[in-house]
This record gives sequence, structure tokens and C-alpha cells, in this order.
Amino acid sequence: MNHHDQDKIENDHQQQNKDQQINPWVNYPRHASSPSCSRSRPHPRSYNVNGNDNGMNNIRPLMEYNDPNDSPNDIQVHTSITNRLNKKRKQSVTEEPMEQYYDESPSYPQSHHDNNVNQLPPHTTTSNVKSKAKPITEEAKRFAQTRYAFPPFALSFKSSKINDKRIIDELIKFSKANYSFDLDLAGYRMAPNRCNTNEGNLLIFVKNSRSFSFLLIDIDWPDNFGGEKFTIERKPAIPPQLAIIIDNVSYKTNVLEMENDIKSRYDNVVKVIRLKNKNQFNTKFVKVEFNSSKTRDDILNKGYMTIDYIKHDVKEYLPQASILICSNCMGLGHFRKQCKQTNATCKVCSEQVKDVSTHQCQGVVKCLHCGGAHHSNDLKCMVIKQFRSDLTKTLLSSTHKQSFNRQTDPSLQFPSLPQASKQSITNYHMPTNTQNGIMTKLDQILNSITKFENTIGDLTKRTEVIEQWITKKEKNDTKIENDIKAAQLSNVRLDGELKHQMKVIEKLFIPVLDDIITVLSELNIKDGRVLDADFRSRSGLWKSEFKAYLDKRLKL
Repeated sequence: MNHHDQDKIENDHQQQNKDQQINPWVNYPRHASSPSCSRSRPHPRSYNVNGNDNGMNNIRPLMEYNDPNDSPNDIQVHTSITNRLNKKRKQSVTEEPMEQYYDESPSYPQSHHDNNVNQLPPHTTTSNVKSKAKPITEEAKRFAQTRYAFPPFALSFKSSKINDKRIIDELIKFSKANYSFDLDLAGYRMAPNRCNTNEGNLLIFVKNSRSFSFLLIDIDWPDNFGGEKFTIERKPAIPPQLAIIIDNVSYKTNVLEMENDIKSRYDNVVKVIRLKNKNQFNTKFVKVEFNSSKTRDDILNKGYMTIDYIKHDVKEYLPQASILICSNCMGLGHFRKQCKQTNATCKVCSEQVKDVSTHQCQGVVKCLHCGGAHHSNDLKCMVIKQFRSDLTKTLLSSTHKQSFNRQTDPSLQFPSLPQASKQSITNYHMPTNTQNGIMTKLDQILNSITKFENTIGDLTKRTEVIEQWITKKEKNDTKIENDIKAAQLSNVRLDGELKHQMKVIEKLFIPVLDDIITVLSELNIKDGRVLDADFRSRSGLWKSEFKAYLDKRLKL
């Protein structure tokens, strides 16, 4: 195993520790290209449709992709990050995550040059460790900046000898023919299966979030490519380009209930995680992971999410920068092959030995940097945190991006303009005719504006008159409605009184009238006299009129 491979293996362990530090409640899956067994791995190749394979010369430009040795949550930093990144390092209890992330997806084109980076405020980080600040080396910058932006998709084949170029071509044609999707790849490479030498893994690196979400959820993988059957043992973790941050989430909010509510309102939500600060305390920031770039981009365009009938602002998510730690001396900012120390340093006890594999460590944990009770490559070390802070500050404040395959000569990128035909315009006078024509047009424009303002004034007055008339009409309508209601109530009251009077006539007056007529009739025929015919007819008429009156009132 050469020095470069040892650096890669050691950095894999460092990245796993870093992932658990960012969120200890998340079980990060092991990278498909980094199993527990250890072997040397070839360098990733940049995909070329024409079949040209330039190996190491095809390293992508700055900030385009991450190294495949990193875990799925590897981090990259660029100069378009906002000033709020510096504020994060100053907070002790609540830290605000970075708000922007570089993504080559067409949905979010971003500038690669930020002219305002020199205006960033000075950055300071407090630390209880009394040690000299570690210098920021070019190797540390390159390690933090030249990472693959997305974790790879690992296709496991039963044979280690396959035609990877043919498989990649068939994958692109399959995506185009069956899904009408132009798959954009950043590179690919073969990696031997470290637990079985007869098997091999083809690692596929995508260039943007659209291609990543397509391979993650949209494509229905065939059984074989290039006549070789394959399997996908595990899918890659969700990268930061498919995550967002929700601001100002109350500490009392239950994250599980919040996740269920978000999944019921929005599609393609994978996980909801409350972020913690460096002291492992909960913050008011919640990270939401998606498996679809379209859903995530739509939410970012809106600028908010509705959760439990409350609007929360959302921002892009950007994790912290990667740290380069030498696997030989545990120093910061250089690779093992560049290490000047002859003996190796034990990461547990910090003792220098000739061979770490034969070293019998006593188990007394001591950090080489700060002397604390933790490993020398622990990302929770205050010295390493200070180094990360200084590295982030350097990356943000740098106005000149370093690139490995790009010409940076200003005279080539920005050629000088031709010499002006007129050295000065101070003594230049415009022709009179042209000047008069311009003034005439300006007068016409001013007159048109005046007429337009007058028209608007007239419309405003008419609108005010109409509004006053509408207000007056509403008042009159209200008064009439009140009068109608009063009349209805009075009518109901009168109906009640009338019914009462009718009952009095029916129950009292008619029986009394019958009794009176009966008594008079008996008196009239007393002593053998004959009943008066006129009295009989009148009494019958009275009874008929009373009954007719009652029947008529009852019908009403």
C-alpha cells in the first residue's frame, strides 16, 4: 500500500467521524467504494463519450466534483457563500448552517466568481487551546475544494474484468431511449470488491442534482449492461444539493410529527433532521432531505414551506469544509507522502513509533494537538475546529480561485479594448438639429405624462364619488332592512292579538248569545203565547253572522 492509499483510507475514517459530529442521530451508510477491507484503488476517470481516457490529467475544474473516497456527505466550499457563514463560527450555543451550496443543475445557475468576497468581515474564533495557529496550506485548500459533488452509484458485478466504457455508453443510451433524459456524468471508475477479489464495483459519478435524482428514483434499472449482470446493494446517501434548511423551528416542535406533516404536504421527502451546534445542543434549524431535485427547487423558488398551517422560511443547505489530516504524523494540512516526519504517530496516545502496526498502545487517550482526552484526528478537537474555521475564512476571502487545468492569464480571458476614436467628450457638441429633435421628443413625452396624470386624477375623483354613493346606498339598505324586520315583528304581534280576540268571541260571546236567545225565546212563549216570528229570524241571522265572521278570520 503506497502513501497515497494510506491517506485515502485515513481520510475515510476522518469523514465518518465528521458525519457523526454533524448529526450523531443519523446512521450514515458506509460508502460503496469504501468497504471494511483495504486494497489500493485506481484514480477516478472523467467520463468521455469519445473514449479518450486521460487518467490524472482529466481532473475537473475547481469545485466541480468530490473525491470518491469521501463519504456521501463530503463538503465543498466556494466563494459565493454569504457572509453568514463567518457568523456561524462565532456562535457558542446556536450555530446557523451555511445557506448556499454549489450545484451545476440548470435550475440554479450560480456565478463562479464573487466580486464581493473582499467585503467579508474579519473572522475570529475563540478557543481555550493555547497553541500557535496552523498555517493554511495549498494542499488543505485543494483537499477541501476538489471533491466530487455527489456520492457515486455503485454497480456490483460478479466479474472484475468488465468493459466499463461500454457499460457507461449503454447507460446513457438507455436513459435517452426509455426516459428521454440526457444523463450528465462527471466521471466513472472501477473499484475492486475488497471482500471478494473476483467481483468488482463500477462507481458512477453524476454532475448535477437532476441526474442524481434520476438515477436515484426515476430510472428502472435493467438486469444487465454490456452483457454483464449487476446489482445495486445500497443507494447513495442524499447529498447537500438535495437538502434545504428550515428557519426558526421551535424547540418544542416534535421532529417526528413535523416530518409526518411535511411528508403529507410535499412529495419526495426522505428525512427531516434537527441540526445541532458544536456543543451538541438542538438549534432552531431543521434539515429536510429530498430525493427529487424538482421538488426541492420548487420549494426554494417559493422561499417557504407550510408546516402545521405556519409558513417557515427555507434556504439552501451547505455543510462544513473537509479537513486534511496526515495519517503519518497526525498533522494538519498535508498528505502522508509530503510528511517530513520519519516516525509515525499513534492517533490514540500521540506517541511516535517506527511502525504503527507493531506498536503496543497503552490505551491512554491523548490528543497530539491540544492534549485532550480524544484521538488526534477527532474532528471535535478545538485545534482542528480552529483550523477548519481558518480554512473556511481563507476560502471565502480568496479572490483568485486555483484551478488545475484552466488558463488564468487575464490578458487571454479579458483582452484589452481597442483605443477610443475620440480621446475626450468634454468639448464635443451635439448638432443643433439633433438636439432640437431630442428636446421635442422629451416635451412630447412630458405632455403625454401630464395627460396621463390628469386622466388618473379624473378617474380617482370618479372613483371617490362612486365609493361615496355606494356607502350611502349601503346605509339606506341597512335602514330599510331594519324597518322591514320591525314591520315583520309588529305583524307577528298583531296576529297573536287577533287570534286571542277570536278565541274570546268563540269561547265567550257566542255561548252567551245562545243563552240570551234561548232565555228570550222561553219568555216569549210563556203562558201559551206564540213565538214571535221576527225574533226567531233575527236570532238565527245573528248566529249565522257570528259563525261566518269566525270562519273568515280563521281562514285569514
